[in-house]
Amino acid sequence: MEGPPVHDNVIETLRLMAEGRSFKPQMGRKSAEVTALQRALIGLGFRLNDDGFWGPLTSDAVRSLQEKLDFEPTGQPNPELVRILLDLLQNPGMQEEFSKKVGPVSQEATTSAEQKAGEPVVASATRGQVLPHTISDGAVRDVSQDSLGFTSYVYGLQQFLAAEETRPPLAIGITARWGQGKTSFMRMLETELERPRKAGPRFVSSWFNPWLYSDPEQLWNAFVSNISSCILHALPRGNRFLFHYRRFRHNLEQRVGFGIRFWLGLLMILSTLGIFLYAVCSDLGGTAMLDMAGKYIGPDTKELLTDHSTLPFLLSVFGAVFLASIFYYRVVKKLDFGLIDYLQKKDFSVKAGALVQFQNEMELLAEAIPDDLRVVVFIDDLDRCEEKILMEVISSLQVLTVSSKCYFVLGLDLAIVARQIEGSVLAQALEQTDEKQHPFQHGSGFRFLEKVIQARLSVPPYDHEEIRGMVERLLPKSLAVKTGEEDDATAVKTVSQAEVAQVVRVDDPAIQPPEDEEVLDAPEIGEALVKYGPVYFDNPRSLKRFMNSFRMHAHLATVVDNGISTDQLARYFVLAECWPGLLDYFKHNPQRLMAEGKFVPLAKEQGTGGRSLEKEIDRLMEGAAGGLFREQPALDGDTIVHLCKWYGFRFYRAERFSTP
Repeated sequence: MEGPPVHDNVIETLRLMAEGRSFKPQMGRKSAEVTALQRALIGLGFRLNDDGFWGPLTSDAVRSLQEKLDFEPTGQPNPELVRILLDLLQNPGMQEEFSKKVGPVSQEATTSAEQKAGEPVVASATRGQVLPHTISDGAVRDVSQDSLGFTSYVYGLQQFLAAEETRPPLAIGITARWGQGKTSFMRMLETELERPRKAGPRFVSSWFNPWLYSDPEQLWNAFVSNISSCILHALPRGNRFLFHYRRFRHNLEQRVGFGIRFWLGLLMILSTLGIFLYAVCSDLGGTAMLDMAGKYIGPDTKELLTDHSTLPFLLSVFGAVFLASIFYYRVVKKLDFGLIDYLQKKDFSVKAGALVQFQNEMELLAEAIPDDLRVVVFIDDLDRCEEKILMEVISSLQVLTVSSKCYFVLGLDLAIVARQIEGSVLAQALEQTDEKQHPFQHGSGFRFLEKVIQARLSVPPYDHEEIRGMVERLLPKSLAVKTGEEDDATAVKTVSQAEVAQVVRVDDPAIQPPEDEEVLDAPEIGEALVKYGPVYFDNPRSLKRFMNSFRMHAHLATVVDNGISTDQLARYFVLAECWPGLLDYFKHNPQRLMAEGKFVPLAKEQGTGGRSLEKEIDRLMEGAAGGLFREQPALDGDTIVHLCKWYGFRFYRAERFSTP
């Protein structure tokens, strides 16, 4: 493999190093000596970047060459090794003979020198490799994918809703903090409710996200239409016909009244009169008119029309169709005027009329719903709604309880929603009129919610082992860490490199890997995730964000050697997720961290918002956060600064705290 062009300054740098000039490379530091060394190694076939940064890939290449030459494999460039590299650069003809002598070199990474612009890279099965795999933050929809112990609770709630004794109207609150799995819990419950079963009621569900709407009138339109459509589509054909018939009859009684008798009478009179008049006219002048039109209509048609028994029949048919059409568009169409059609109108000035009509329609729907059909409406992310939208949903739920066939499952952070409601006029009125209020009672916002929610279920807590199980499930199969307890039957399945090529869409046949080559991700990736994920994260969303950030940058580090170990990178992203303010402090004050990652205690105190920033930092460094810095290889001040620069780290401080 040909390396980049060798300039005179590279030769001169290597010559000075070979003569014994003091050079001790440092991880993550860039220097001209490292650039010269990298170009010499690339000329021998090592796959490196000539970026001048000393890191694990460059050190491993030096160590590999030292082993080939029977030198002590220190991974540090000693003068004798540099002299050999210098001779090879100055005498290119010696490189082929040298390669035959020492054998093929190990290729530790994929170098950008081989890449074409915009061409994807297929990482070889080597140290440090990370599969291009990310983790979706989408909700889990089936209990088979559950890792947090929700399954038993989902089954239990499904049985509760399916029990004959559980009668609507019923609103159940699924409560948890943001990112702790409310949506996943509700999606799994939805899947279990709709799963076909031999016995028990049949469930149909509707899903509604109120936070998508900024206007209460838009929300009302969408909410009512969502539920009505869900129920109508779930009705059996006979029950749907029964509903339309009852709605027609109801509207006939409410809207038309006396006028309908006039239209029905007029229809019968006109039909009878028309038939009579046409029959008479056919005797008086109809025959002459048919003779005049005979050349246009043909003899057969003329003979049929001159038959007096046919004429009244045809007239009656056409007349009946014509009058029925008028009757349908002027009466029936209005009588079967549905709620969805009504809501499609953009005039919301008569919202009270919509409420009344919705109550009537829900009552008619309830009569048409069979006993074995249960309607469940999932309303998610109430804690993300603005106050006006939140209050509109609550008001709607109070109206919806007129239906005897609806169950509502609400996903919310109870503390956030209660705090939002406490500022409303209704909650303040409740606060002022509640004679039983005392210091040990819930606030007015919470008590207001109790008027709507009949039962609450907190998302079940999960422990360290369940978080660990989630980490292992989210890892690519070839990354899963074996604990030593598994046997060969449960060994982790690896992925062929051909499958990876399909993922990254490598189209060049010249770089297609063989079918039978296995892609083995670096074991330290899985080990780091299992080591730190369960310890520092109890929120699934934060855990997934940490895993994605770490894995993506670990993958980039296989192409761009940043001089940082996998374990250091994992600890850095734990700090970035859990204590970004602490990371920002040491980014601006690296002198506070010594080489071993030990912390220099702060002497002075600086108050911020009634707190002592330095005391808080001391407390964190004496606890769990400090261990992340001290664990070897340590995260010292220079390493933190280097990583923050590489990652582009910024800290967005809350307004109530001043900048340290």
